[in-house]
Parts: sequence; C-alpha cells; structure tokens
Amino acid sequence: MSQATLRPGSAAEVVEAIREADGPLAIESGGGLAGLGRPAQASATLKLDRLTGVVEYSPTELYATFRAGTPLAEARAVLAEKGQRLPFDPPDLTGLYGGAGPATIGGVVAAGLSGPARVASGAMRDYLIGVRFVDGTGQSLHGGGRVMKNVTGYDLCKLTAGAFGGLGAITEATFKVLPLAPAERTLALIGLSDAEGQVALAAAFKSPFEPIAAAHLPSEIAARTPALGRSEAATLLRLEAFPDSLDYRGEAIRSALPAGVEIVTLDGAESEAVWAAIRDVACFAGADGCPLWRISTAPTAGPGVVAEIRSALDIEAYYDWAGGLIWLTAPADAPDAGAAIVRAAIGSAGGHATLMRAGETVRAAIDVFQPLSAPVLALTKGLKATFDPHGRLNPGRMYAGV
Repeated sequence: MSQATLRPGSAAEVVEAIREADGPLAIESGGGLAGLGRPAQASATLKLDRLTGVVEYSPTELYATFRAGTPLAEARAVLAEKGQRLPFDPPDLTGLYGGAGPATIGGVVAAGLSGPARVASGAMRDYLIGVRFVDGTGQSLHGGGRVMKNVTGYDLCKLTAGAFGGLGAITEATFKVLPLAPAERTLALIGLSDAEGQVALAAAFKSPFEPIAAAHLPSEIAARTPALGRSEAATLLRLEAFPDSLDYRGEAIRSALPAGVEIVTLDGAESEAVWAAIRDVACFAGADGCPLWRISTAPTAGPGVVAEIRSALDIEAYYDWAGGLIWLTAPADAPDAGAAIVRAAIGSAGGHATLMRAGETVRAAIDVFQPLSAPVLALTKGLKATFDPHGRLNPGRMYAGV
C-alpha cells in the first residue's frame, strides 16, 4: 500500500517528483480507477489531480488538449459548449469502485477506455493524436501532431494508450473531436433471447442504415436500467442523424429486423440515458459488488461464451459493441473470481478477459489482465525497460514483475 501522496501542480513538478523518487510510485489521476488492475506495489502515490484544465482547443481544427487530471465531465462540458464531443464516448467506470475519485482524461488514456460508439466510430487510441508524459527516468516526452514518433521510432500515442501508467505519468492528452449528433434515437427490440438478440444486432449492422451503437440487455439487466422502463430483455440499436433522416432510417432498418418483434422507440434524452447506463456499467456499480469481468470476443461467439460460463457459475451479464463486449459478474464466493472458468470459455471462443473488479487478495493472486504469450511478454518487458529502466512507475499494476 502507498505510504505517501505526491501532488505536483505542473508537468515540471512531475519531472522533479519522478527524478527524486527513492522508491516505486503508484500513478493516479483522479484515483477513481484505483481498484482496477493488480494492487499497487509502491511506497508512494504520484497523484495528478492538480493538473487540470484545457491547454488548447480549436473547434475549427477539431482538436482539444487537456491536462491529465481534468475531470471527464468537465472535458465533455467544454466540448459541448461548441457542439462537439469525444467520438469514442469514453465511459466513467468510477462507480464500479465506489466513486472515490472522478473519472479523468488521464485515466481514460491510461486505461484505454472506449464506450458503446467504439463499434462504429473507433476506439480511444484512434482519436488520441497527441500525448505528453514523463517516463521513469524523469524525462518529459511528447508525441503527436507532426511529431508522431520520437527518435527511438516509438509511436508514443499508441504505446501510452492502455499502458496503465507503466511507461510514464501522462500529463497532457490531445484528441480529435467531432460534432455532436443533431439527434439520436434508439430502437429497443423487446423479449429476445441472447442468441436471438445477437442475430438481430448482426442483421442491423449488415444493413446500410449505420447504427452507431448496439447492445443486448437480458431481462434482469433491463429491469435495473430505469431509463429503459422495461423488465423484459431489450436489444438496442442507437441511430444518429438529422431528425428527418432518423424517421426514414428508423423505419427502413426495421426491414432488417425479425418480424413480429415488439419495438419500442426512445428519443433524445431517453435514448441518451439508456446508453449512459450501458456505457458506465451502472447496473453493476458499487465498491462492494461481485467480481466483475470485461470480456472481448467475436460478436457471434458472445452468447456461447456466456452460456458456457453460466453452466458452471451463477452469473449476470450483458452485451455491448454489437455483442463483442461482455460485462459479467461472478459469484462473490468464487475462489479465483471465476478466472479458470472465464478463461477456459475464452480459450474455446477466442478473445480476452480482464478482471475489472475484485478484492486486493484476489487481484494479487491471479492474472487480472489476459495472460500474455512468451514473445509478447518479452516485448512488454523490453518496453518497460526502455521507458522505466528503474521500475519506478506502477510496477506490477498490469503483470507481476513488469
């Protein structure tokens, strides 16, 4: 556990803190994701919550630069004032850990977080066009814009996205931004099974009517989604366009969907509320909740993966990214948080699984992230040695010994 907290107020102070560190540092922005990953193996915490605000924003050039500790809600509000947004719709997952700290820009980048729109618009790393961070030697590095690689040839934006601070303490991030949608509508197909829902989602994405997001909520999850207002299973398609186009596309896409299924239409704020709940995994919120898994697999394989796990564990699950992303809770008394069963199911279908929430003892004992093959692990260790040769930054946060 960390024994001291350092709170630098500038990038220069981050450099100084890392250079003067006499032991390993746990890196945090707002601290809201402290329960994600293996327990910190550090003697102090480097907390970046004082590095806040907009560094540069050009609505006409469609980019914005934020300091790492900037709350995600604040960044969204700044962009919304100009009718713009982060296209990958980043989630606020801090509710999964009790909301101890705010979701921040640095946390979004470090954890590589993307929301429901990822299935159509792309991932966070596709919109991260610039990054500044301080590596484990106390060197300030910059990649992005016209300087996408440093002299070593590394793409710094891609490397830092999802690295959980293991390569450097992020101080700034620059994103490509896009206009807010003129209007949105959700079509909710009521009462389909997991397998039927996946078939409907696949059919919608094969149509020319371009859903921006797609999810399937089994009945127990739908019942805990107040904005939906239904207790039956709901298969959801989100459309964005001008209002007249929404009317046309909403009707046209029905021809690709199963005949005879009840379809409920949600517009505007109702639609936004449903997708915010899906994005932020609101149905599984709470620091004392059951072990929570985030499973990525082929959309067509999703129902089979859940069925295989359900045959051995009492679980709840729902599907995002047209079925390719599964959020799944395991029983609280599962000795390994269900890891052996979950990873066996993934091994059969392909994909990877991350233990997003569990007690410290469990997270210290098992692989939180998908185990790496020997060549990939060697590459990961090599990158760590390049950017953090003294092992100062978030050691062991992702993998033991890295």
